[in-house]
Amino acid sequence: MKSWVGWACLGVAFLTLNACEEDEHVCTLPAFAGFRIEPLVWNPGDSVTITAVQSSLGNLLFKAEYQWRVECQDTTFSKDDDVVYDADKSDPYIGIRLPSDFTGNRAVIRFSVQYSYSATAPTSAPAGIRGEGLYGSITTLPASQLLGSGSGTYTHSWYVCTLPAFAGFRIEPLVWNPGDSVTITAVQSSLGNLLFKAEYQWRVECQDTTFSKDDDVVYDADKSDPYIGIRLPSDFTGNRAVIRFSVQYSYSATAPTSAPAGIRGEGLYGSITTLPASQLWGSGSGTYTHSW
Repeated sequence: MKSWVGWACLGVAFLTLNACEEDEHVCTLPAFAGFRIEPLVWNPGDSVTITAVQSSLGNLLFKAEYQWRVECQDTTFSKDDDVVYDADKSDPYIGIRLPSDFTGNRAVIRFSVQYSYSATAPTSAPAGIRGEGLYGSITTLPASQLLGSGSGTYTHSWYVCTLPAFAGFRIEPLVWNPGDSVTITAVQSSLGNLLFKAEYQWRVECQDTTFSKDDDVVYDADKSDPYIGIRLPSDFTGNRAVIRFSVQYSYSATAPTSAPAGIRGEGLYGSITTLPASQLWGSGSGTYTHSW
């Protein structure tokens, strides 16, 4: 009996050790934070470097085969590079020199990579965390029991969008009575640029009723201050209203990395803040409780 128990314990120990060894030899794929593009504005004769920035490194990977393709208006640049990943985990990059007759204002950046495993294949890949000042996205995944892969495409335009800034709400009239026509305007202190669509949403919550308005415009064609006009009912009561305003802007060029601060204007109320929400759009919002 003691002998059987001893052999059982040895078996469990062996299985545990074997499982640990297997766990210790599972490959890890890297994750990417996006593309670093230097400089952002490209001119004839410039040297440009585009780097695929890793947010976490891989492990137990033998060969990494990188492929780059940068498609401009009149020319295309490409680069193929093979490295032993575990010996060189540096961020892959492509360096290009623009010709003296270079034209255009955008480039399509295409990047791909294939990793050869040197241990057990992973069953998943870590998600990338977007880094500050980086653009686009690059996704990795375990393609098979032998290989992992990654790819990303980003269209870079070196015209950078500008978000507007707001000075506050203009409320006319300040005192609201039954039957009044009221106009509330989100007043811009500085205008935006290279913005395609602006989607405005208004909501004015009074004691007995709520007013709302949704409005979409092509911002670069209509940069006027957004507003909501309402008519108070004849039985209107109350002495306060909660004004809620929000906007989403679609970019038509490179996403900005910041938004200008609004400067409060005379005779205006509340505050409206804009910010670059993602690589595709910016947003703004403000809430003010008006009491008369």
